[in-house]
Amino acid sequence: MKQNFAAYEFDQSWVDAMTVEQRDKPVIYVVGGDGAHLIDGTHRLRRRIQDGLFYVHAFLMRPDIIRWARVRTIRQRLDGGWEQEGGVSDEELDREIAAGKKIASQIVRPSKR
Repeated sequence: MKQNFAAYEFDQSWVDAMTVEQRDKPVIYVVGGDGAHLIDGTHRLRRRIQDGLFYVHAFLMRPDIIRWARVRTIRQRLDGGWEQEGGVSDEELDREIAAGKKIASQIVRPSKR
C-alpha cells in the first residue's frame, strides 16, 4: 500500500485546509494483482500521515469491482456501431482479478485486541 500511495499526486494546500471531520472519513481501496490501490481519499490519507496517525478507516473493495469500475473509451464506428478502443482484454482483466483475490486474502486480517 505504501509503495502504491507514494506515487499519488496531491495538493498540500488542500491537505492543510482539511478539517478533522474530513480527515477522519473512510478512504477507498481496491485490491489488484500488485497490492492495494487507493482510489479515493489521497488527501485524507496524507492528512492522517501528517497528523501522526497510524491507522485509517477504509472500504477495501474486492478485486471483482475492477470489472465494473474500470473506465473504458468507447468510440462510434463509421457504420454507426460502437467499439471499445484499446484497454485491457477480458483475459487480462480475469488474470488481474484472480491475482487480486490472492493478494486480498493476505492483506485482510482482523487485528487481535
